[in-house]
Amino acid sequence: MGRDCSLLLDKAIRRCLGRIGGYLNRYGKIIGYTMAVLVGGLLLLGLILNWKHINWSDYRLDARYLLLSLIPHALGLGLGGLGWALIVQRMDSRQDLWRSFHIYFLSNVGRNLPGGVWHIAGRIYLHKRAGASRAVTAFATGVELVLAALAGAVVYVIGLLVRPSAPLVPRGVLIALLFSGGVILYPPVFNKLTNWFVRRSVDENRAPVAVKVSIVLGWVALYTVIIFIGGVVLFLLGNAIYPLDWRELPNVAGAWGISMAVSGLTFWIPIRIGIRDGVLVMALSAQMPFSAALVITAVWRIWIPMSEMFWAFIAACIGRLRSGRVNGDGGLSV
Repeated sequence: MGRDCSLLLDKAIRRCLGRIGGYLNRYGKIIGYTMAVLVGGLLLLGLILNWKHINWSDYRLDARYLLLSLIPHALGLGLGGLGWALIVQRMDSRQDLWRSFHIYFLSNVGRNLPGGVWHIAGRIYLHKRAGASRAVTAFATGVELVLAALAGAVVYVIGLLVRPSAPLVPRGVLIALLFSGGVILYPPVFNKLTNWFVRRSVDENRAPVAVKVSIVLGWVALYTVIIFIGGVVLFLLGNAIYPLDWRELPNVAGAWGISMAVSGLTFWIPIRIGIRDGVLVMALSAQMPFSAALVITAVWRIWIPMSEMFWAFIAACIGRLRSGRVNGDGGLSV
């Protein structure tokens, strides 16, 4: 009787997911293009309205801040790779921590390509070569997405508490986001979701995932630090373009945090051109002129991919050297 109920529940869930997938395929692109046009229009309108108030003498290009931003960016990427490796290893204990860390850096280059899914495709391909199933990698990506959105909201709230200002997102939405993220990551719920998804997607017997509260709290803390470090990178990059006071760092970090949270909430939209950037501009404009926020965001879109490609190249070189050293000792390639 219990097995029959479980089968009926599985069929109902699969049918529901199928309908949602069909809906997204049918209307997702329309919603994405509509939001892209809306965000682009709002940014253009804001630039037109603020054009006469632009004081070009305030702008600069300080290469020192640009180069300095590489350091915290490398730290953030390193912690991001560590977070990804820990999640994957929790999903599949057979996955090597260093290998997952290496895969994170290599696949991260595709994050900035149009479509927003190429880094996921890269992870799935590389982890499949390492013996992990597509289901495990896809679910781990979902966990990372939830953690980033939750941590982004936390950093944004902290910024508002440290330096109060008018919130870009209503408090009710922030509370709902924090509550939803907490429910999904609550160990009894998280473990059931993980084991259900992996068990139905992978044709093999494996030990069930059993995540404890301490592990979840560690993940949230780690990703909160990662998001804040991203805010530090944004602050340094902003200072390369427009002079900012260090007291504005919590709010600038919060701006990056809320843009990541919104990006996580809109993951289901196939076309997300400019959504996160539009939110970032609007959040930054509370701390600086609108034109400065727009220019900083535009430079961010150029500089960060270059920095990620640079550190991915460094990671690939280190991985190749490490692989050669292991092979030279008679071991297996990593």
